[in-house]
Amino acid sequence: MRILQVVAGLGVGGAEYLVMHLSRWLLRNGHEVEVLNIHYDTALQPRMEQAGIPVHNLRTMPFVSRRFPVELGLVLRRFKPDIVHCHNAAWRKTAMACRLVHIPCIWTMHGYHELWLKSQKSWIRHALEYTQYLVGVDTSVCDLIRRELAFAQEKVVYIPNGIPDIFTSTPPPVQWGFSFPEEAVLIGMVSRLQEPKDPFTLVDAVVQVKKSCPQIRLLFVGSGDMEDSLRSYVQQRGAVEYVYLLGQRDDVSAILHHLRLFALISLSEGQSLALLEAMSAQRPIVATNVGGNPILLANGECGILVPPRNPQALAEAILELLIDREKALRLACNARQRFLSEFTTDTMGKRYIELYEKALSERGDKKCL
Repeated sequence: MRILQVVAGLGVGGAEYLVMHLSRWLLRNGHEVEVLNIHYDTALQPRMEQAGIPVHNLRTMPFVSRRFPVELGLVLRRFKPDIVHCHNAAWRKTAMACRLVHIPCIWTMHGYHELWLKSQKSWIRHALEYTQYLVGVDTSVCDLIRRELAFAQEKVVYIPNGIPDIFTSTPPPVQWGFSFPEEAVLIGMVSRLQEPKDPFTLVDAVVQVKKSCPQIRLLFVGSGDMEDSLRSYVQQRGAVEYVYLLGQRDDVSAILHHLRLFALISLSEGQSLALLEAMSAQRPIVATNVGGNPILLANGECGILVPPRNPQALAEAILELLIDREKALRLACNARQRFLSEFTTDTMGKRYIELYEKALSERGDKKCL
């Protein structure tokens, strides 16, 4: 099968990594895959090309370029894909281009983008006519799609994210660039430092935890618009000596294996790849009870869920897992087993192939609905 993946940028984010993981899996399983990037961000392109995935850049703004459907149509005629799979903001005009060449279009929404969906509703109505299936990576995302777009129930499909298994029994070495005390207790959060993430509440919680656990060290892995304000906030809270901003790293899987606890503190969430990585690495987890987090953590069977914007509850959960090592290990083992049964790349890839084949069986209609 020939599949074209269309993305609105190849920055370092969950949706982009998901496309890379899926494309690698498709290649390994005998399919032809190319990625079309319609925007300017190309951070992940070298890693994709290293994996043998051809990447093409249109370098245009998907919201304003009237030429975009024509340019995409030219790519479609050259590559002749059986399926076009577009992601997030790349959808609307991709669907219109697919209409021109009568190729089935599938769209995946990777987060709970309610405001975007509402603001684009009048334009999206046209894309709906030429899209065969809409995929949500979380049940709440599927519910949002059905509610806002009134799309046919059977055409909205839930396919959870999947990632490669990163577990290793011995933590790999990490070049930190600085030294920790030998007795340091490392906890960390891996994410883009931008809304809707809430690293400030995590700092507040760790300031409280430090009173009972002086050895604690908090690591933030990732970069983004909040980075400068977070650094200032750490200074304001007097936490510079035990809160570290590591920036963007290529050794996240190794870092995770050195953490006593992983935290994902967000105000909203789709289905976090960072959380899946922590589950794969068998780390004890504390996460906010928002979006897809309760589903991933089986409503608390695989980690502790806390209310958003509640540093006191967060501090208590962190302390509980640091003190009760038996509970921490039990939750971490549950998380890994859940990951292996539901959220591997292999499981996700098979689900998408099944959907692609279903869409191909319906390709006789010029309009998919």
